[in-house]
Amino acid sequence: MNFNKKNINRILVAIGILLIVSVVVIYVGIKTNFITGKADLKWAENKEKSLAGYKVYFGTEPRKGNTSSDSGYTDSVDVGLNNNFSFKKLSVNKTYYFSITAYNKVGKESGFSAEVKKKITLKDVFKK
Repeated sequence: MNFNKKNINRILVAIGILLIVSVVVIYVGIKTNFITGKADLKWAENKEKSLAGYKVYFGTEPRKGNTSSDSGYTDSVDVGLNNNFSFKKLSVNKTYYFSITAYNKVGKESGFSAEVKKKITLKDVFKK
């Protein structure tokens, strides 16, 4: 190979392009660890006069039992009388499972709703 100025410039440009592509690939790989998704839930309102609120139970494993104490869910959110809730900062490439209960003014909680699930994907993250 002839190492004249023209060939050296081509080699330097090729190395520069490889470095840029490598940095972009590394950046995207790191960035996906910090990118999060969301899940929007909405349900039919309970019309009972004694209704005091709703709880949304969730986790990354399907429900195991039928009561809040043996459900297997890792978390719950009391959403009050709202019949919708948006989860934010959910990890990409994980599936989340959700069930809802209603509770009355004396604190008695209903059984779980049907369970729904959502896998958070990069496609979901970049939706507007």
